[in-house]
Amino acid sequence: MLRVIQLFPILLTGCCLLLAMSACENRSDDTGAAAAGTPSADVGPCDDDNGGITLPDGFCAVVVAEDVGPARHLVVRDDGALYVALRNGRGGEKGGIVALRDTSGDYRADVRERFGFDGGTGIDLHGEYLYFATDTSVVRYRLPASGLVPEGEPERVVGGF
Repeated sequence: MLRVIQLFPILLTGCCLLLAMSACENRSDDTGAAAAGTPSADVGPCDDDNGGITLPDGFCAVVVAEDVGPARHLVVRDDGALYVALRNGRGGEKGGIVALRDTSGDYRADVRERFGFDGGTGIDLHGEYLYFATDTSVVRYRLPASGLVPEGEPERVVGGF
């Protein structure tokens, strides 16, 4: 099972997306004992087990999304939307892109939309376009100003790989 991990800035490994935060501080509980790794109020919630990864002191993590598929790379849009490049699966599962958004403010993606026609690895944002590198071409999608996923077919930038 793959996990996708976001670790200031971004680190991929696996099938969940983890958001790691560096603004953690030591706090004390009611007994005065220090609670290492407790996030400050402006950082958000962190999972008790940091999503199953080991982080250095001062960092904590929250699982943003699970079971996104065979993730390769991801990119974050200025509005917080996450776009995850998926490779083609071994069982014939087609790749593409998964778009994720947190609309409730709890650092967990509650909106998930999949688009694209083939698997790939590279993904990047430039201007109003999302670029995606498949095994045989590079395509780009025009992203809507306020929506999560593009409308229409991608434009082929280069091909024949």
